[in-house]
Parts: sequence; C-alpha cells; structure tokens
Amino acid sequence: MLIINKTTETAAYVASDAEEQRLRVGQNYPWKLDLVTTDQGGTGIAIINRTGAYSWYTNPRSWTYLLLKPYDWGASIWEFIKTDEQVTTGIRSMENGQGKMGNEAGAMYDLTGRRLSKVPVHGIYIQNGQKRCR
Repeated sequence: MLIINKTTETAAYVASDAEEQRLRVGQNYPWKLDLVTTDQGGTGIAIINRTGAYSWYTNPRSWTYLLLKPYDWGASIWEFIKTDEQVTTGIRSMENGQGKMGNEAGAMYDLTGRRLSKVPVHGIYIQNGQKRCR
C-alpha cells in the first residue's frame, strides 16, 4: 500500500529499512498497516515498513518529523479519516469576520482567523499575508 500526500500527490518513503530513518516524500514505497491497541487502551493503525521490523514514530511535543522505530516498541498509532473535503492548496484572500487580515506589519493569525500574540510552537500560521510553517 502506498501512502500519498493529498496536497502534493507524492508518496511517503524511507531511504532504507533501518531504525531512525526519516520519512521523505517523492518515491513509491510499500507500507503495511496493522490494527493495534496500545498498553494505555488506545486503538489505531500502525504504519509498518516492508520488512515488518519498524513502524512510523513521532513525538509531537519534540519533533516536527516522522521516523522509523522498532515495531515492537508499540510506536505511534494513526487514525485514517475519509473525507470528501477539497484540499486547500493556496490562500488568496484572508478574512477574520472583521475584514481583511494581515494589514498590520508583523501581525500573525491562525488558520481560523484568530490573531496570535506570538509565533506558534508548531503548525501553520499567516503573517504579512503569507502562509508560514514551523
């Protein structure tokens, strides 16, 4: 099974089937999926490399990327949600219910139009009319 980024239409892959390999996009790679239950009782999908030895892992509090860790660690679990929503690939105009956003130099907004007081730790935000990502 290939895992495709809907926005870029590119597949996720790893350069080799070894621990600590960072996920990349741009090449086809056959992933396996397994329904798992964590020791805390959560259920979800484990995304496993083709050898079955490693699975996708991330620490959302510390990293902004995914890598491979031994599958028997339990690693991260994922939830796939089918949507019929159209993917936004560009922002042409921004409004927050009170008119256009981004008129003040340096003003930052989240994607719902709320003004931010500081740069977010991670995620997408708008500053000076431009989409920014951390």
